[in-house]
Amino acid sequence: MATSLEFLESVGDLFRHNQWSTGKDTQQAFNGFCNILMDATAKQREMLLDISKDFQWVPSTHFHQAIRRSLETAMTRLASKERIFLMPLLRQEHYLQCKSCKFIFYLVAGPMFPELLPETAAGVALDTPLNITSQSPNINDAVIAVDDFIGTGSTCDDVVEEIRAFAGFPIQVEVCAMFGMELAVLSLQRSGQAVIVDKILRKGISENQRLNRKLIATYTILMTEIESRLKVPNKYRFGSQKSEALLSLDRAPNNTFPVYWRQSHTRFSGAGSPPFYRPRRVGNTLLVPAKIPRLT
Repeated sequence: MATSLEFLESVGDLFRHNQWSTGKDTQQAFNGFCNILMDATAKQREMLLDISKDFQWVPSTHFHQAIRRSLETAMTRLASKERIFLMPLLRQEHYLQCKSCKFIFYLVAGPMFPELLPETAAGVALDTPLNITSQSPNINDAVIAVDDFIGTGSTCDDVVEEIRAFAGFPIQVEVCAMFGMELAVLSLQRSGQAVIVDKILRKGISENQRLNRKLIATYTILMTEIESRLKVPNKYRFGSQKSEALLSLDRAPNNTFPVYWRQSHTRFSGAGSPPFYRPRRVGNTLLVPAKIPRLT
């Protein structure tokens, strides 16, 4: 049986490999990695440490540059438009909830949005897609919808459909995100939807180019064992819609393998949390309506 010291050394090696800092701000994640190793068998630990080498852990301080690169590409494509509407990639039923796309929207809606606008275009920031109805959009206008992560593409499909319904015609919509799962992004692009992401991610086990077929099969079995022990609901097995994501932003998306974010009640360490624990939402956060001026 591995000792606590071995866990510390293994997680320390992982943090150094991934160039993650170790300190007060990252102590919770460091302890969380120790917890999931402590709760695993030797073979499961080996697998977790291996796939975690590909884990993308991005602090909010890095969001600005990542979303800016996606926006610059979109603005080039929209250079001939008269007005560009900026909004979060937000479903109507989520307007009153605290969603990560709202954080990205407010990050962009400040100095970045008017700075990146084409010279001949006016910018209008709208905190919900519904608000486009009051702008009387026309064929010379376009929409940029922003998000942090494209996981399965279902939200993207739904929101683009809602935007066009609110606009009253098939207005051009460019979706910009920091990260996107390759299969989802390719599927959306093949359907004709413009999706621009700063970094494409592949499935962490089945599409991992470092792993041969034998290792993929072995790791699949080991992860299935872990998720059975964690009592992961079927809809989240291997991440939502089996996305197999290895990603955490300010919050880990449910597309990420649940071992990284689902609380275990069988840990040797007691109620130890995983590295990127996702607490359940309690109610909705009511947004105070904000008057966002037209940007010129």
